[in-house]
Amino acid sequence: MQGFDDVTLSWKGVDYTIPADRVFDLVRRIEDIVMNGGTTAAFVLLLQNRVSQSTLALAYAEALKHAGAKITPSEVYLTVMQGFADNAAEAAALVQNAIVGLMCIISPPMALEILGKSEEKKT
Repeated sequence: MQGFDDVTLSWKGVDYTIPADRVFDLVRRIEDIVMNGGTTAAFVLLLQNRVSQSTLALAYAEALKHAGAKITPSEVYLTVMQGFADNAAEAAALVQNAIVGLMCIISPPMALEILGKSEEKKT
């Protein structure tokens, strides 16, 4: 991997793209939001029970804003909470997609592994 790629996030059916040259600044912002007692942000995100829904909403809203969306963390949070209140499976998918989207930003190699898109190992 030579550098960051553009990252596209979705919210309410709209795609937002963070240009590759702006991704690293966003990595720092997300790490500041998500860090938990010195644990790396990537591992905190992978262990969903270690990151609160409000922290996840704050991090995802930051990423969406970095990509140009006009959104607040409370809007992200309340959308997810309303989905859970409606007992909607889409709410769980929204949370999972947010985590994968954040992983694509803070650790592209780990995200590729999660998505099963890593380069095949040469034998």
